[in-house]
Amino acid sequence: MVNEEKFLESYKQYNITDKFYKNQKELFRYIDDFEIDLLASSFVGLSEWYLQSFLSKSKNYIFYFGLYITYQKYYDNTYTPENTAMFMEFLNKNEKISFFIDKLELNDEEFARYAIQQNILKIVFIFPYISFLSQEQVCALPDREKILENLEQSNAVLQKELKNGNMIYEEMKQKSEGLESNIQGIFDMYNKTKDKLNECK
Repeated sequence: MVNEEKFLESYKQYNITDKFYKNQKELFRYIDDFEIDLLASSFVGLSEWYLQSFLSKSKNYIFYFGLYITYQKYYDNTYTPENTAMFMEFLNKNEKISFFIDKLELNDEEFARYAIQQNILKIVFIFPYISFLSQEQVCALPDREKILENLEQSNAVLQKELKNGNMIYEEMKQKSEGLESNIQGIFDMYNKTKDKLNECK
């Protein structure tokens, strides 16, 4: 109860809803211009810098989305048409990003690090929204199959990229202590979310 009160107080104190919508507006503008900006940055050899900048913005947005959805949960407002539309809007827009990152990786395996980050973020984004919904609400989602498809695609990419011996993954493990345990946490999120979505079948 104390933690709940502290969270609600901090949420309001730091204007998280305003920060969330501000991040959303900035990120969606970034996504809408992604193709042109990525092409322009590649001409001057800055495509990797641009991708990392985008992923940082995605990470911030997903962090604030998680806080926003948690706040909504306290008031039983998670399952609303507005929240569902907002959730799907990001997921739909994000498909374009995955397409371009996958395409870049075909030509240069160095881009695997961005494919890994992109698909981790997608699972982290999907997890809280689905976990806060009741089973009945999950089964009533109009785009449930599409959500499951996105989830399974991200898992497939990660399974491919995170094999032992993958040079990019090994390099990432050396630079980031505790990466393997964090990755296991991501797979736990994936399994819980997948199971809940599949309960509707």
